[in-house]
Amino acid sequence: MTLFPKGWFCIQCPSHHGHVLTVTPASYHTTRIELRPNTHQDHQLWTYDDGYLVNKHSGCGSDCLDVCVCCVCSTPFLPFSFDLVLAVRNEPRVKGQTLIQTERAPEDKVTGQHWEFTQQGVLKLAAYSHSVSAQDVPRMVEAPVTWECHPSKSTDSQGERRQMSIE
Repeated sequence: MTLFPKGWFCIQCPSHHGHVLTVTPASYHTTRIELRPNTHQDHQLWTYDDGYLVNKHSGCGSDCLDVCVCCVCSTPFLPFSFDLVLAVRNEPRVKGQTLIQTERAPEDKVTGQHWEFTQQGVLKLAAYSHSVSAQDVPRMVEAPVTWECHPSKSTDSQGERRQMSIE
């Protein structure tokens, strides 16, 4: 059982009022994640998919029924294929690493891509105990940092809010 909100949500940093984890504009494979003001756009919405955190901008992001076309490179893809995920680039040296969006790894190499949200409200890489810093370009650090998870208005009309500490 996961404690993530269902559907799409943003991950907000309370110490930076209104700033959320954001895929940099016009990004594609292996790009960094930044802390930017919430503009309620697809590149700031995330969903939980069997251990992975997937950005809405990375999938189709629309209600298309057939094949979609990537707005960056015009490559056709199936909607909601969720091939790009939140990750750290280099392992096992996680400390100091920035967050990136990259292609989903094979099941035997997911330690830098699998996230869990614990009963204590901690969002962390399942294989590590490092936290995501509250910097403009978040990095993995040793001290826990508190974040909040806000479901997308289209997902949850009651505006449910969950606190989490990314570790």
